[in-house]
Amino acid sequence: MKQFIASVIAFFLSVFGCIIPPADTADLQPIAERQAVATSEQLALFETVLETELAWLAGLQLENGAIPMTKNDNGTVTVNPYFADFAALALLDKADVYGENVKKYIEWHLAHLNTADTDPNGLDGTIFDYTVTLSDGNITAETSKGSYDSVDSYAATFLTVVSKYYEKTGDTDYILSRAADIDR
Repeated sequence: MKQFIASVIAFFLSVFGCIIPPADTADLQPIAERQAVATSEQLALFETVLETELAWLAGLQLENGAIPMTKNDNGTVTVNPYFADFAALALLDKADVYGENVKKYIEWHLAHLNTADTDPNGLDGTIFDYTVTLSDGNITAETSKGSYDSVDSYAATFLTVVSKYYEKTGDTDYILSRAADIDR
């Protein structure tokens, strides 16, 4: 993820850094009036970076739909639903290619929702962080950490994923079929 963020920041600085006027410019144009001009070479580079990073993110996804924070075919990985949501959101920028990956992630997320009985705070619809053990890329164990960093941001980012999934794919039947769990 750090590689992706650093690449995107570096790209934007190289492409769009030229449109920021110097600090001593007396008559600054409002941002809305400035135009970003990128060469076809810069746009092609951005597209290449985007496609490469999205393929990398999709490559992190486990067979059960979870999106861990790191790649490790032999050992353990952590699945933090908050960060997995951001990976899913990025994948939806190319929903025609990665829409099924996101749908599979949504399924994983919904299957791991806590009930009021299993949540330590008695809240229905929360989700814990998970540790997944892999051997040759195959899941041998998936263990709940029994905790989460928050409930509000996990829910907010997940609902953003569901909304963007619907917006990008138009998969009304799927959303309606999972409405009760999404509502939780």
